[in-house]
Amino acid sequence: KGIGRPNDFLLSHKGTVGNVAWVGENPPPFVCSPQTTFYRSIRADKLDPRYLFFHLQSPPFQEQLRSRLGETDMAPYVSLTEQRRLMLTVPPLAEQRAIAEVLGALDDKIEANRRLVELCDTTWRVTLAGESDTQLVPLSYLATFINGRAFTKDASGTGRMVVRIAELNSGPGGSTVYNDMKVVDDYLARPGDLLFAWSG
Repeated sequence: KGIGRPNDFLLSHKGTVGNVAWVGENPPPFVCSPQTTFYRSIRADKLDPRYLFFHLQSPPFQEQLRSRLGETDMAPYVSLTEQRRLMLTVPPLAEQRAIAEVLGALDDKIEANRRLVELCDTTWRVTLAGESDTQLVPLSYLATFINGRAFTKDASGTGRMVVRIAELNSGPGGSTVYNDMKVVDDYLARPGDLLFAWSG
């Protein structure tokens, strides 16, 4: 009693109430502090462990916890006695597993995205740190800026698309204007160009 096992879930019940963590499949030997409670499925054929993990984080369960916070004069606290009175929604096992599979896949995706952002940030910092000869220069040294013109006037409805802010925001649509008028080469947008809205 009181000693953790692989695949246990921990619930914080004092101070910060309602945080849930999974200890993993191969945790080092551990015990809990008085602020946390072990949750464990002892009948995986009745209560899927992964479903239990997600159910502990669900709004209905968390609302039950919050409803018991004001029952003492202490800091936010839900006793073991009160925790034993909490209710779990236990659908059929197949449904539990389906719920856990979907939520688990979403969790994996969130974690993958978090790692990707972290990796990109690290790569960017390393790249900047390696550029010891970096200097600040005016943007006009690096690019040519061409201001657009009123190509919607006398539009023919055929020919080239006239790119406006609407097209920058949403792409071409029913209100997109087309014009086959002849224009100077500088005003033709090409692959690799950057379009920047500076008005409106």
